[in-house]
Amino acid sequence: ALTAPVDVAEKHIADSLQLANLLPQGASIADVGSGAGLPGVPLAILRPDCSFVLLEGMKLFDSLLLFLLIYTTTLRKITYIQRKTNHPI
Repeated sequence: ALTAPVDVAEKHIADSLQLANLLPQGASIADVGSGAGLPGVPLAILRPDCSFVLLEGMKLFDSLLLFLLIYTTTLRKITYIQRKTNHPI
């Protein structure tokens, strides 16, 4: 696992943001298996015109960090669901 801030920025955040130009204007995106919120949260910051649903089945990733990223910023177009993907949403 990457822990140094520079490594996280280069490997995870930069990789996530490479998708930004591929999203149509106003798209609705499902980030299935979002884990720690990648790529959904960085994309939501860069593309506020889009709506995101972050879906994670593992309780391990249902963390305070993700809560803070979603609810203490202006990212009002993010929904977080902690549920296994084999269950209907």
